[in-house]
Amino acid sequence: MSGKVAAVGSLFIRENAASVAFIKIKYGQPNERLITVPFQELLERQEELKSIALAISEDSEQKVRKYLFNFKRAPKINAAKKEFLSREQIINFMSRAPEALSELIEQDPKCKKPENRQLAMEIWKSWTPIRQLLSNVRGWNIKEADSKRDLGWGALPKKENGVDHVE
Repeated sequence: MSGKVAAVGSLFIRENAASVAFIKIKYGQPNERLITVPFQELLERQEELKSIALAISEDSEQKVRKYLFNFKRAPKINAAKKEFLSREQIINFMSRAPEALSELIEQDPKCKKPENRQLAMEIWKSWTPIRQLLSNVRGWNIKEADSKRDLGWGALPKKENGVDHVE
């Protein structure tokens, strides 16, 4: 034998939002997910991934080497370090934002400063997906009226003859 690994299939690499899956493909057989690794662990486990790929074929190992080389230089490495706000941080931010905005509005009531205009635009840009995530049936499906009713803030719409009317 020449020391070469006999090919027992091929390797498919599939990226998800925060991880990458390594899948063994062999003609006539179901695909086999070998391992799924979060982006932040990918570089730490590169030797393990190379040896898993080598068990399939030398071509698969080269494919993993090339993927890891490109991963190190891609923006994904920064995405792997992404940290998300906790529930408490989101609540704290959302409750403090109106006060901060009020202060900025008091200092620039007609929004003449370009940085304040940019801030307003960015808030609307961010608010649109937030609102959709909260109120859409594909999200949490919690409406503003639900919050007003359950938390007791604002005025609830009046119902007349089974129809909502907002004042």
